Amino acid sequence: MKLKMLIVLSLVLGVITFTDACGQEFGVMGGLNISSLTGRVYSSPTAGFVAGGYMRYEFSGGWSLEPEILFSMKGGYMSEESAANLPVTEGLYVPMTGVLTLDYIEVPVLLDVPALKLPFLSAKLDVFAGPAFAANVISRQEIREYYNNSWHSFTSNSSNGIQWFNFNLAIGGGPTFNLGTTNLGIEVRYTISPWSAVNTGFPSSHAWNNNVWSIMARMSL
Repeated sequence: MKLKMLIVLSLVLGVITFTDACGQEFGVMGGLNISSLTGRVYSSPTAGFVAGGYMRYEFSGGWSLEPEILFSMKGGYMSEESAANLPVTEGLYVPMTGVLTLDYIEVPVLLDVPALKLPFLSAKLDVFAGPAFAANVISRQEIREYYNNSWHSFTSNSSNGIQWFNFNLAIGGGPTFNLGTTNLGIEVRYTISPWSAVNTGFPSSHAWNNNVWSIMARMSL
């Protein structure tokens, strides 16, 4: 746990140091996550929030580099139908439903490219892409299992099996409006991880990879 927090702190301090050294625009951002865990188990989406801050450093030609620090809620919903695809032990199947919540401190580092100037409100349309490094800080499981002719519920805050570090790829875009002393942006972002968020002990076909659509607003300070 100490090593985990040390690495998270190092990521955050690294972004802050870079921001102080060469930042041109600072701001806050937040919005809605629609997340799921791809694979054969957690397949239905759940909603959460995402919020944090960003720095933007502009290069010539309108390109910019944008490090961010975000608190991002992810996870997925497991229905009885998707749970039926779990590997069967000794021919037994226990019907279940549940929600796996995974909350991260995430540090995206995005390359922003101007795509189009819009002829109103001094607006422009940008697209961006880049890696996002995430550390799991909260994990929670809410499970309902059917046995002995009734449903039984339990909640666990255990991080057993949860991969604390997750590497992601982010891509998206949206308009930015110049409102005099501030910039207001709206974006749609898709973030996916090639790494499983959970060590299931099962083959890779049962990997649980974070898969997130985000709708966010941003405002420069």
